[in-house]
Amino acid sequence: MNSQTTFAPSPSGVTGHLLRQATGRFATGITVITVPKADGTHHGMTANSFISVSLEPPLVLVSVGNQSRTKLLLDDESRFGISILAQHQALAAAHYSGKTQDVEPLLSSSEGVAHVEGALARLSCTVVDRHLAGDHTLFIASVDDVSFEDGQPLIFNQGRMLPLAHYPAG
Repeated sequence: MNSQTTFAPSPSGVTGHLLRQATGRFATGITVITVPKADGTHHGMTANSFISVSLEPPLVLVSVGNQSRTKLLLDDESRFGISILAQHQALAAAHYSGKTQDVEPLLSSSEGVAHVEGALARLSCTVVDRHLAGDHTLFIASVDDVSFEDGQPLIFNQGRMLPLAHYPAG
């Protein structure tokens, strides 16, 4: 099912910039979304717009910009991976956000779905629904497989990536 909702401009004057500044105060974890490409390699995108939707059945949601390469790939490919990054994986997050191309993080692949090696958690997913929401598409996916390790997550808050242990109080 595909749903489309039309949104009118905000009569209150709330701009995208103001909304980003306000919601940036909500700390999130950082994930990398990986989608198979036709040539057998994988495309990755750093994302913090990821949530667990349902436990029964197991469903998650990722929000992907409509102009992104990831969105185009997800339109054609229903399987993808989610890697929840550990505190030591800031370089992987930077790489997949396009901020650095120094060293490509290692990916491990199983049954066509890739994950960032060393991630705290790895989810293999299949798109079951999508909803157009403004300049993004919300992809709802069933979780087909999951594995995880103990450790500290990498956190994103107010435009910065920090290990949870080093996040300033107050």
